[in-house]
Amino acid sequence: MASLDRDRAAPKYDIFINYLYEDVDIKRKLVSHLYHRLLPHGLRVFMEKEETTQIDEVIRTASIHIAIFSPRYENSPRCLNELVLMWELSKLKSSTSSVIPVFYKVRPGQIRWAMNPEMYVGMHGGDLVSQGTSVPLTDEKSTKEREKWVRALSDVTGINGFVLEHCNGDEGKLVGQVVERVLNMLKDHLDYDVFINHRGPDVKKTLASHLYHGLVERGLRVFLDIEEMHEGDSLTSQIEGAIRTAFVHIAIFSGTYAKSRWCLDELVLMLESGRFIIPVFHNVKPSELTSKNGKYDEQLRELEKEIDEEGKPRYDPATIGKWKKALFDVEKCSFRFDLAHCDGDEGQLADQVIQRVLSEEVKVWKDGLHLR
Repeated sequence: MASLDRDRAAPKYDIFINYLYEDVDIKRKLVSHLYHRLLPHGLRVFMEKEETTQIDEVIRTASIHIAIFSPRYENSPRCLNELVLMWELSKLKSSTSSVIPVFYKVRPGQIRWAMNPEMYVGMHGGDLVSQGTSVPLTDEKSTKEREKWVRALSDVTGINGFVLEHCNGDEGKLVGQVVERVLNMLKDHLDYDVFINHRGPDVKKTLASHLYHGLVERGLRVFLDIEEMHEGDSLTSQIEGAIRTAFVHIAIFSGTYAKSRWCLDELVLMLESGRFIIPVFHNVKPSELTSKNGKYDEQLRELEKEIDEEGKPRYDPATIGKWKKALFDVEKCSFRFDLAHCDGDEGQLADQVIQRVLSEEVKVWKDGLHLR
């Protein structure tokens, strides 16, 4: 389990993205999309290449390395040196490779031409163009180092990766495939500090987003689901895992919260886990959770009326009963946060919740959890 004192420790990353960062176009498109699709899963992703950053240390501590091969990648000794270190570290692991190759406007076969250290073939515009020269900067690099570059390129391109061409040029599909691979690789090892239960259409882009980024900036691993769930979907194993591992749950009760069976299912799991829960009320009075003929009562009655394809009630009485009990139990919590008490100031509300998560009381409770 991660520590609340992360802000005092050196930053550690889950994912390192190796790419030709001098290429502004690829950074703003593929890399940026990949970065922002991974972040909401509570992952710490390194993509910026600051001169002052100890790149080698970041690579050594990251669990997964994503190598994005693009035109002119081979012209960057820095990219190649990062790739060598990534691959050397991957080979030390007993499990599957930690390197995920992604081919952006190039094909794996093009990269494999680099297996011949005497004749390097450059990739420009996705077409093979013989340069008639050896691996770049041979006058400054030893034969031994060139051989490492060639070996790493050969080995990594032999891994089953992802190719933009196989996605018919659909970058969104390519990113989705990479994210799915990352989550599958980490699913048995990823623990969260905080889980944010919320109704997406109400607060995902406002309060939930402020809480997520505020907590991440303080070094915590936070789960904020980015996928909108649809009728017939069930809670994913990833969401269930995040709920069961997070030691703090933040439940944001908003206007249409009780219209969502997924919000309610998550709330039931949160209470069953016995973890520390922080109720937050966003344009909803706490009494609305249980008051008869109140907003949530009406929304629950609408769920009760829903029927499935066979004309039967979609939700059985036992499920409805669990939802109602969960709302009743949360409404009894004495310590809670309410937007109304902050004069409608979401920034102030978010700050109060963040300070609560970081409070000594929560830390003591968390330490006691480990002793059980």
